[in-house]
Amino acid sequence: MGVTGDFARADRLAGAFAAMSADARGLTSKAMVATQDATDDAFSRESTVDAVRWAPLASSTLRRRPPGPILRGLQSDLLWTLHASGRWSVRSRQKPYAVYHLGPDKRTGRPARPYLPQTPGQAQAVAERVGRAVALWQFQHLQVAQ
Repeated sequence: MGVTGDFARADRLAGAFAAMSADARGLTSKAMVATQDATDDAFSRESTVDAVRWAPLASSTLRRRPPGPILRGLQSDLLWTLHASGRWSVRSRQKPYAVYHLGPDKRTGRPARPYLPQTPGQAQAVAERVGRAVALWQFQHLQVAQ
């Protein structure tokens, strides 16, 4: 004896889950954009992604350049690329020295001014943003199933 009934909602839900698994690239894109937003916020606050302020510019640096954003021009130079499901990268288009700001320079005494996650706490801050973006992506997919 088979089970009978109206299974239209269950079929729509199964279809939504199938669409979600087929849209792994879309999910990866949402995660990348959330990470990019965290990085943009770090630049605008002049802080790490978990909101710890960067060290101010040294007075010797301020004598050589006019005041302004600490890492002037680096944010707009970053190129975010979606490669495949679960993979993306960020690199500098024309300023290869951008990566040096992620860590301190012991030779010159320049402090680290990380704009990408470098510590477990910073990774957690970005993971929380990514989690919210993924939850919204999931909710939007499941709305189709209703």
